[in-house]
Amino acid sequence: VFRIYHPKQTGPTKKDMFNAATHIQRYIRGFLIRKRFERLKRKCVWLGSTYNKMVKDYKGMLRKCQLRHGVDRPKTPFSIQDMMEYLEMRRRYESVFDKKAFGSELEVIELESFFKECDMYPSASEIDEAIDVVFHGQQVKRGLLKPEVMELVFYIYTPKATGLPNNRQSTWLNPIIDGVEAKKLIGSEYVEKAPLEVCAKLVIESRRERREKERKEKDQKLTDDLAQMKAKRDEEAAEKKKVVIVTPEEAKQAASRKQ
Repeated sequence: VFRIYHPKQTGPTKKDMFNAATHIQRYIRGFLIRKRFERLKRKCVWLGSTYNKMVKDYKGMLRKCQLRHGVDRPKTPFSIQDMMEYLEMRRRYESVFDKKAFGSELEVIELESFFKECDMYPSASEIDEAIDVVFHGQQVKRGLLKPEVMELVFYIYTPKATGLPNNRQSTWLNPIIDGVEAKKLIGSEYVEKAPLEVCAKLVIESRRERREKERKEKDQKLTDDLAQMKAKRDEEAAEKKKVVIVTPEEAKQAASRKQ
């Protein structure tokens, strides 16, 4: 009866299963991470650098971005995925720079076209702010080198690994919708044409309401001025009608003064 209700356990125990899972994860996960590191090192070599030098440059760029955005204690945690994204972006930006640069330098007036070719649309104020921060407020009277242009790009478009929030302001000229620049969507088949009638009606109604508000404020001011003038006149009339009571002694003194 005891054997029926308490059968003998066969097969691996929980401890064996735990050890097996640990060994599998150790070998498989280690194999996958080593492969990702090899892929990352090959990409660094393909970009014309070494792994150690590229990691140093990557962490230095993250540190600069954090310090320039007001982080007192910058942190640069290493992530293979974040570094791969950084290398991809940097490779794309550098290829555009090599295409537009003359004598390994890019003129300041060509920055807007550089950003546009990179499919980025920062405002003129953002570009001016980046130049002011990167060059410490000094006026730039020469062409920009490739590292300087990369610093400008990553100051405006901070890498994900910095952990900085996206504080870019959406404006009428450069609208940002859900973190995506609206100028990227110009000409896209996924963007519907804006109905101009609705926009025109909105502008007309806004101007009409503004004029009505200004007219009411003007009428109210005129009414208040008239009320103040009337009150002042009433006070002057009351002052003239005011009766002054003089004692006999004061009357004698006044008569003697006249004589």
